[in-house]
Amino acid sequence: MIAYVCYSTHGNELSPIEVAKRWEVSPGYTPRNYTLHWLEVNPKADRADERYIDRDIQDFFDYAHLSSGIDAEGPSYELTRAQEVAKELGGKHIDREPAVDLLVDMHTTTANMGMTVNISRWTPTLHWICSELDRRFPDVKILWTPEDRLECPYLDSMAKHGITLEAGPAPRYRDDPELRDRMAKVLAAILKAADEPAGLNRPFPCYKDAGEVTYPNPPSDYQVAIVGKDWQPLTKGDVVFTGTKKLIWKGDTVYPCFIDELSYKTAEEGWVAFDITRCLENFTLDEAGL
Repeated sequence: MIAYVCYSTHGNELSPIEVAKRWEVSPGYTPRNYTLHWLEVNPKADRADERYIDRDIQDFFDYAHLSSGIDAEGPSYELTRAQEVAKELGGKHIDREPAVDLLVDMHTTTANMGMTVNISRWTPTLHWICSELDRRFPDVKILWTPEDRLECPYLDSMAKHGITLEAGPAPRYRDDPELRDRMAKVLAAILKAADEPAGLNRPFPCYKDAGEVTYPNPPSDYQVAIVGKDWQPLTKGDVVFTGTKKLIWKGDTVYPCFIDELSYKTAEEGWVAFDITRCLENFTLDEAGL
């Protein structure tokens, strides 16, 4: 089995970078049954202390970009770097599964999400790992963002068992020692669970992505009214935006996350205010389609 832990996917998220530096000196876990590699994803953005140089590298790990090397918006360092990373990981192919077994891509978010494990494509191994995380860390949230493997632009899609590990709230351009230590502990638990024979896949709460909510026009006239309330139920009648006028939630109960994430509050990202999810309280292998 081959495993990778990735960091500096976004160069202004410093806690994952610090986790990698400290792990090299004092590993939080040493696998017995597989080889663990560490990969600095976007070194140029890391050195510049920026999220990216030209474009978000998380736009480019889909099969179309990796195979063509063409970005409709013009040449970018990140597309070239994504191809280099993909080559090291064994590439993305139509006719065969990824060469890498497990990949954990570490991130931070400015949203108050705590520790969140984001899964785009379920496997029995990932369900086992998440059931172990739920047993050891009940406050860790499991987020399911369904994606087709070939079409998925995210780095975690480069492995059979891909995980994006998010930690927040974290300031941009600064390491948060408490959050970094928490991330290292959850990472160690993931690597340990992957090192063990899969046991009973217990059900656990899982939040399935149900879309996103964007700012009203013009965005500068509104503020999100639920900042800090990630994973708390948003129910009919709750105030969602304040500003020029109050806007009320009129839909069914959902569970928001990535609330007021700073990197989403741009014209390029479509002025996303937050994502919404639906809670699957007892998520089983059957619900994962396995």
